[in-house]
Amino acid sequence: MPDLPAIAVDGVSKRYRRGGSTHTAVDRVDLRVEAGETVGILGHNGAGKTTLLRLIAGVTAPSEGRITTRGRVVPLISVGVGFHAELSGRENVRVNGQLLGMTRAEIAAAHDSIVAFSELAGHMDRPVKLYSNGMQMRLAFAVAMHARPDVLLLDEILAVGDTAFQLKCLDRMTELQRQGTTIVFVSHSVHAVRLLCPRALVVEDGAVRFDGPADAAVGRYHRLLSVRDAASPSEAGVGAGARPAASPAVRVLASTLLDADDRQPDELVLGRRYVVRHRLRVDAPVTDPVAEVVATSEAGVAAHRARVPLGVDLVAGSELDLDVELDAALAGGTYRLATALLDGAGHRVGDDGDGMAVYRPPALGSYGMCELDAEIRLDGALINDHGVVEIGAPR
Repeated sequence: MPDLPAIAVDGVSKRYRRGGSTHTAVDRVDLRVEAGETVGILGHNGAGKTTLLRLIAGVTAPSEGRITTRGRVVPLISVGVGFHAELSGRENVRVNGQLLGMTRAEIAAAHDSIVAFSELAGHMDRPVKLYSNGMQMRLAFAVAMHARPDVLLLDEILAVGDTAFQLKCLDRMTELQRQGTTIVFVSHSVHAVRLLCPRALVVEDGAVRFDGPADAAVGRYHRLLSVRDAASPSEAGVGAGARPAASPAVRVLASTLLDADDRQPDELVLGRRYVVRHRLRVDAPVTDPVAEVVATSEAGVAAHRARVPLGVDLVAGSELDLDVELDAALAGGTYRLATALLDGAGHRVGDDGDGMAVYRPPALGSYGMCELDAEIRLDGALINDHGVVEIGAPR
């Protein structure tokens, strides 16, 4: 008889009533996670990934379908869940340990190690209500790591806490992997997913849109973000302090990222050149237009900004392509590539909202200044040879 999977999700849906309507948070998901596998789950806020994890944990029941898990399941789905605010950290170790299936003898044997791992020795007799989110996360993670889980479920738990402790948690999770623990890891950090997870899912509108190697999943995830942004552009704009015009003179009808072979890549390769092609519709004349190109890092830092005069006035009623050709000379990470059009007085007359999300995997030799070496073309005519770099953020 073949080994049974650690997690089996068969035709599972979860629906919630909202007033007079029904919201489907998880939509007919089938999933198998084998014993000892580590699987990441990527998706934007509201995609359904946390609900899926809660269903696997047994926190909520499916509206239809069936979920089977095998062994001791330890969920870390929300900071502070399982803690009693009025009890001390020491008392909560006992309570939380029992909730995770540990015996009193196991909790007593692991107590000193839990305290040492959490680095909260001086706070264990204080009520948990006085702990910060980071302190609660440390304690929750420490207890969970000592509960000897067969299946560990994590939802953005590493998003809280300092970098040193996050690295400590990652080391412990790697150790659990070697011991054969099954791990399902929900995160917005594509770096953590690539580091920990050979396999990853991309969830959108409650359904699994991709299930495969983590590298490919990360690329699919960023392409999905780009499509969402194009469909629902933000009004945040890209320039510092700038706001989009109420009735823009120029509309961006479509934006597409292309490689040298005119294909749409899932991720950028260091040293290669790409084109961001914008199809523009000019609704009102623009005198002395200027194109502004901004690359913003995942941390919100403007890593590169270039402003290029187009050299020709834009005529109302015309449609044309604005191409931004650039090198992928970026440190590894997620970036927003955004383009705006300004008039001769510096007023914004059109933009592509927050732009598109692109991802460049970490690689050796990718650190230093961000230099996109951007070329701007208007309907095929070269406007400049490199752009004027105003900001170069050290990585």
